[in-house]
Amino acid sequence: MGVSFDRDAYYESARAVGVFNAYHGGKEELFCRRFAEFLKGKSPILELGGGTGFHAALVSRMTGGRYVHTDKSAAMCDAARLRGIESRQMDGLAIDGIEPQAILAVGISTIVSEDFDLRKRQFLEMSRVLPSGGVLVITTPAYRRLSGEMHCLDASDRNALIGLGFTELAWFRCSIVPAGLWRRLPRQLCWILEAAFASFGFRRVLVVKKH
Repeated sequence: MGVSFDRDAYYESARAVGVFNAYHGGKEELFCRRFAEFLKGKSPILELGGGTGFHAALVSRMTGGRYVHTDKSAAMCDAARLRGIESRQMDGLAIDGIEPQAILAVGISTIVSEDFDLRKRQFLEMSRVLPSGGVLVITTPAYRRLSGEMHCLDASDRNALIGLGFTELAWFRCSIVPAGLWRRLPRQLCWILEAAFASFGFRRVLVVKKH
């Protein structure tokens, strides 16, 4: 009999914190720049499932204003605070105590779930707390073969959000150069490759605005 995976325990572990802190800065900075423009002028920005705050540290500098990182894991929130980020332990399905002007969700578990009802619950919660004119940015892997068991954003997600009163602002792929190459190639060359082949990128980004 196989041993079940305790997801909650894993995300509280030092190993998980180390994994989430191991992103390549240059690669993630360019990734964040692709969607940060849609968040500028919005305050506060709420990030759901933000892990150790790696992306929060980048996006908050690009957008200005108040930025609030959240995660279900206390260990992840502690790691984000070490970066100087305002952080709250919070379940993304029960947003409380903040009225965001924008929400960012980078690969959070409810959105990459194969359970459409769970994804719909998350969309409903996001819609509940966002005001008219509020912006939602969601990213997931772009290709199933790279994501393992994770769901990749598709037309069903887009249509569900449109049905909740959102208008699509952007729908694109990015991040084509693997982190390993970012570590070996000159940064300028990586920028050129990213610009030339972005449409084949390994990440999907959806940006919507609430009516």
